[in-house]
Amino acid sequence: MDSARLMAALEGIKANTDELVSFSRTQVRMEERQLNQGQAIERAFAEIKKFHDDGGTRLAAIEVEIPTLILARKMVFASTIWMIGMTATMGWALIFK
Repeated sequence: MDSARLMAALEGIKANTDELVSFSRTQVRMEERQLNQGQAIERAFAEIKKFHDDGGTRLAAIEVEIPTLILARKMVFASTIWMIGMTATMGWALIFK
């Protein structure tokens, strides 16, 4: 009777130990993934910083003076001058008819 109880207790301890080992393995895998993700994030931020240091000023200059924006400004300026000219011409034509 005592040996049966002892065997049941040993089986319970073995089951608990197996479960603890399984949880421990899962935790180790999760920690490895977390370390890998941390390293990947560090590499990503290093690349972003490198890009910002190398080409960030160039990119900012391009964003400030976008070629299409420059073209649009020229077109708006030219259109405004044309409209002023046409208005003056029409006014002159009406006045000195």
